[in-house]
Amino acid sequence: MHPVSPSHHHSQSQSEGPHRGPDSFVLFGATGDLALRMLFPSLFFLESEGLLAPGLTIVGTARSDMTDEAFIAKVAESVRGRAGAYFSQSAWDRFRPGCATPWSTLRTQPRSRRSRA
Repeated sequence: MHPVSPSHHHSQSQSEGPHRGPDSFVLFGATGDLALRMLFPSLFFLESEGLLAPGLTIVGTARSDMTDEAFIAKVAESVRGRAGAYFSQSAWDRFRPGCATPWSTLRTQPRSRRSRA
């Protein structure tokens, strides 16, 4: 059984009209080990099989302070390493723009300490 793209999951004859695929996929911890070892390569493989919704944006958030270029370089290294001989430049060219922007960095703010009176 093949995985089904979200954009093809629902019948287009439903009363609400054609189902539209997701616009964004938010990934918390985008610079972490799990994301780089498993999630980004898996999303890339879905793209290479044509199973990601067209125009999907992967919004990466992390506490790491990193430029877009540095982030994409980490993702590319991870995807290429995991894909090995199955790496497809054309799939990467489709995948990369969706995860390049927007990139947001969340910075943790120390909790304010309440003074004890």
